[in-house]
Amino acid sequence: MIFMCGFIGELVGGWIGDKWRASGASPNLVMRSMFSGSALVAAACILAAAFVASTGPVIILLCVAMFFIRWCGMYWCLPAIIGGPSRTGVLGGAMNFCGNMAGVLVPIVIGLIVQFTGEYFFALIFFVVAALLIALFSSLIDYRERQF
Repeated sequence: MIFMCGFIGELVGGWIGDKWRASGASPNLVMRSMFSGSALVAAACILAAAFVASTGPVIILLCVAMFFIRWCGMYWCLPAIIGGPSRTGVLGGAMNFCGNMAGVLVPIVIGLIVQFTGEYFFALIFFVVAALLIALFSSLIDYRERQF
């Protein structure tokens, strides 16, 4: 159910982004608002889940978090937009490499956090901090199209 909410969130986020951009809004306004805003909502939901003891509300919070986290799936359009035709491949490759490295390192870090603390609370806090960093760094990118 959580990943289905992510799937729906990715489609809805893409649709909203397209509609908003088509209305004439600036790329920086659209992308910064959507990426930073969705990361902040996800951070709030994950933080709330860290303090809820009942399974049902935690599942709902994680569904909402995943719905908004998947809005960041639109990051994969960025190499073509901000890299321009001459840098799309290298930027896409760099993003893929960093994403794969995070996919290797994050489970190790989470395992170490749980091993040394004996609980998942700090593992959830790790994800809250990651979402806050996504919000911060997403607000610093210049999303205007390049024509290199």
